[in-house]
Amino acid sequence: MRGGFASYGGPQAPSQLDAQYLELAVRYSLGLPGVATVAIGVHDVNQVRKNVRMVKDFRPLSAEEQTLLDEVGRELAKKWGPRFGPVGEKSDGV
Repeated sequence: MRGGFASYGGPQAPSQLDAQYLELAVRYSLGLPGVATVAIGVHDVNQVRKNVRMVKDFRPLSAEEQTLLDEVGRELAKKWGPRFGPVGEKSDGV
């Protein structure tokens, strides 16, 4: 999650999301009702392999992981500002 093409700084640019949250973010996305795919950008074959493995090993988030992501999301929303609309409260997956 680098923040979109406009902010792209090349394949060596640091991610805006700590690597420890990448798998959780993908699992969150795949766990949403009606979501069957995610578009994950890659820069090399090793990243493709890692991403394929991550999706093949998908399991829904635990309650603890969801709570962690809620907290991280609120902090990132404060830092990044409203990118895709106003920052609000939890929307119950809608």
